[in-house]
Formats: sequence, structure tokens, C-alpha cells
Amino acid sequence: MTESEFEEFTITLGMRYYALDHTAYGQADGFQMVLRFLQRQGRYVLLIGAAAPGIEEEEKLSTLLKAFASDRSRVVYAQLEDNTIQVCMKMTVDSEIDRETIKDGIGAVFCFCKDLKISPICKYCGHQKKVNFYTLGGDFDAMCEDCFDERSRAVDIKLKKRNRKQKTVLGFLGSFIGCFLGAGIYIVLYLLGFKLGLGGIIIVLLSLFGFLWLGKRHSKKSVVICVIMSWIFLLCGEYAANIAEFAIVDLNAMSLGSLWALKEAFLWINENLLLQSVYQGILTNISIGTFLVLIFGLLFAMIYKASYRPYIKSEKIE
Repeated sequence: MTESEFEEFTITLGMRYYALDHTAYGQADGFQMVLRFLQRQGRYVLLIGAAAPGIEEEEKLSTLLKAFASDRSRVVYAQLEDNTIQVCMKMTVDSEIDRETIKDGIGAVFCFCKDLKISPICKYCGHQKKVNFYTLGGDFDAMCEDCFDERSRAVDIKLKKRNRKQKTVLGFLGSFIGCFLGAGIYIVLYLLGFKLGLGGIIIVLLSLFGFLWLGKRHSKKSVVICVIMSWIFLLCGEYAANIAEFAIVDLNAMSLGSLWALKEAFLWINENLLLQSVYQGILTNISIGTFLVLIFGLLFAMIYKASYRPYIKSEKIE
């Protein structure tokens, strides 16, 4: 079933559709009902806040829900958890089958609730209060007004913090600090034998998180510039690591004096940079390091974009 078909179908059930969170909602027999359309997971999830009058009725309801799920191949699970009746149903390519599955699930749940005298409640506080529908930063949910007031404040503060104005200058300062620290770690790893540009991963991640630390948030432009800065520091780190290695290993810097050894190593590297034995290893490390910088920069950008939520005011939905 496509999302548009799902929306049309839920309207025929007397429900409304909240497109931003792919969720249908409505009331039935005093219960607030939420039906989620999870296309990526291939699932429909029915959620109803409910409480049994006693432990015996609660156990009976759990047993009935489990039996209902086991008797139907298109029901993944049906359970009572955290004051919520949850029914997860499989999505198929046949819209008619999906409609029948959802109707069957809704009908069975309300039948169980009626037989066991289950009461509608707020799933968060567990009290029998009037439950309304709300959006919390763009996410749809059902709860009582007191729980909404408490949760909306926390969500709004969090989203406002994540949507603060980007401080570009401070961000690039943080990126520079991250790159500098990353290059230092690159040299240490190189001397410990971890070559092939593996330190490039650390440089680019410290650069990106450094920008986020002082700049507060990223943009496409900031990610690209952080990656370019990381690549520059990768080159510097590789160059410095070769000098340090030559000074320590070939010139025995510990016994001859570190400053003299570093000076001699610097001169030797510059004079012999075009020798195949020298530049071949350097080019290999830089090539692999560049690849790792690009890959991890892209992964960071994808993860950041997926986790980023624009600020949407929490409010009641009529």
C-alpha cells in the first residue's frame, strides 16, 4: 500500500492523517488510536493507550494479544507494554490485503478491550486523563495535557539548541584545532607503525567535531571546507611523520640530540624527496589517507543530515 492509499484508507476509518510523521489518528470507543505507516520497515503499527482494571485482566489481555498474533501470519506481534497496546502488522504489495489486516487488528483490539473492561489512559503517566493528540518537534504522539507540557518543554529546548545560528568563524577555529590535534596523532600513529594514511580518519573526524564544538552546527559548505582542511593537514602530517621517523630511526635522535637530528632529517627529506624509495611510500600513504578522509567526511555528512531535525513548535492537533 502506498502512502497516499494509506491516507485515503484511514480517512474511511474516520481517522485523520498527519503527513509529517506518516501517522493516522482518531478516536473510537473513548480510546485514542494511533496508526503509524512505516514504509521503510514494511510495517503498520497500531498504538492505543490502555490499562486493565486488575492484574488478572492485564494477564488475560496479554494472552489474547499473543494468541491473536500467533494465529495470523501477517501480524508480527501484538502486546501490552508500557501502558500501550501495540499491534505490528506486515505491509504487502496488495493494498486490499493490508486494509483487511488493519481492520482485523483494530477490531480484535477493541473487542478484547470491551470484554475485559479495559480503560483508556495516558501511556506516559498511566492515569485516566483526557488524552489528546500532539506534535513534539514534528513527531506525532498521544498523551494527556500535563505530560505534553512536561515533554514539550524538553523537546523544544533541545531542538532550539540544535538549530542555533552557525558561528562560522568560531567553527573554522574549532576545525583548525581539530586538524592540528589530528595531525599530531597522525604522526604518533605513524611512528608506532600504523601507516597507510590511517590517521586521516582521526584528522577529518576531529576537524568536523571541532567545527561542531565551536560553530554549533554544520552546513554543506562547512563540511566541504573541513574535509579540505583535513586533507591539507594530512599532507602536513605525512611530511612531518617522515621527518620524525628518519630523525629517530636513522639518526638516533635520542642520543645525538633531537634538534640536530630533526634538522638533518628535514634537509635529507627535502633533498631526496624525488627518490622512488621515498616518494613512493609517501604517495601511497597520502592516496589511502585522502580516500579515508573523503569516505569518513561523507559518512559524517550523511549521519548528521539524517539526525538533523528542523525546529517545529510542539503543539496540540485538533
